[in-house]
Amino acid sequence: AAAAAAAAKTPGVTRRLPTSVQPKPKLPSASAASLPAQKEYWFYDHPDGKRRSVPPSWTFPSGTLLELYILWHIGDPANKIYPMKTFSAFDVSFCGKRSRTSLSEARCLVAALDKEVEKAGGSIGPKISEAQLVELFRVGVEGLDIPLETPTGRPRNIDSLKWRTLVERGRKSMD
Repeated sequence: AAAAAAAAKTPGVTRRLPTSVQPKPKLPSASAASLPAQKEYWFYDHPDGKRRSVPPSWTFPSGTLLELYILWHIGDPANKIYPMKTFSAFDVSFCGKRSRTSLSEARCLVAALDKEVEKAGGSIGPKISEAQLVELFRVGVEGLDIPLETPTGRPRNIDSLKWRTLVERGRKSMD
């Protein structure tokens, strides 16, 4: 109810339930316990008249690998941004020429981390806390082949490593 009130006050923000959880006629065999939990999805009106999962002021994240991992799996609830794993290329297409490529690169990087988490016996559920996700991130990073030194020989601080640095490093290793 509070979220609906906030949406009513925020211009350009609309609330819509996914088709799979729209109210349906009650069937005799369906019990309330078997119905899916309702989630709110936020959409934003853009100047081109389209609705996207992010506001027009949103920019593609350029932060650390950990920040990307959190945005990918949890999103930014404070700013009503759903997890990036739900974004389509259309949702980010207004961000510039490389936006679709960046989304694909982020998806591949997070998939590699998730694969390492699964190898170690971890799993990322839909209601994971940020603290739990950070722990799993650490497990995932340990499984990746990230040098512990920078090219100049300094110790690498994984916590400050930008995700795009890993993407560039991956591109160079394929050349």
